[in-house]
Amino acid sequence: MFLFDIGAHTGEWAISNSYKNKILCVEASPITYNTLVNKVSYYNNIIQLNAVVCNITADVVPFYHCDGLSPVSTMKKEWILSPESWFHHHKDTLKEFFVKPVSLDSLISKYGTPDLIKIDVEGAE
Repeated sequence: MFLFDIGAHTGEWAISNSYKNKILCVEASPITYNTLVNKVSYYNNIIQLNAVVCNITADVVPFYHCDGLSPVSTMKKEWILSPESWFHHHKDTLKEFFVKPVSLDSLISKYGTPDLIKIDVEGAE
């Protein structure tokens, strides 16, 4: 089977599903992406891509990562800055990056149609 892991984080889901599957891991946070590459680079059947999956047409888009809480990254800065957010207390560790946007359609055109898509994209669903 061919699987898309959108919001792959550090690759745990991809690794646990890599037996007999080909997986495209897409991770937007450059910090988390580096960890992903280090964990999955020796798997021949796992492709890694540093991009944000969205329907925005631009060269790059802003993306936010909380150093104080590594699993938290998002396209929606308000998702972290809002006083109602569970992650508001980490707002001082927020870093902004600029990441290449890709559409789901462009991923399918380039890599093929997946049999399953896992999506975990905090704040940007």
